[in-house]
Amino acid sequence: MKSRLTLFMTALVQVLFVTLSTYLIAHDKIVPALFSGFMINIIWTFNVRRIAFSDWTDRALYATGASVGTGVGFLAGKLMYTI
Repeated sequence: MKSRLTLFMTALVQVLFVTLSTYLIAHDKIVPALFSGFMINIIWTFNVRRIAFSDWTDRALYATGASVGTGVGFLAGKLMYTI
């Protein structure tokens, strides 16, 4: 159970940064976008092996985490620049 929660959370955080990076680039925020790009790739190094050798349940869980990360990343970007 713990490893599946970790898989879900790393997918969520990785895609949060992907979405946030897109939002930052669209709003000409280059320094935060560079940081976000760095974070995407650091997190990816943890995800590669874990998802490459997994079963379909883990892949579906990973994709669900990524989907949730998209929404959280979008909301984080909006929140950062509306306050």
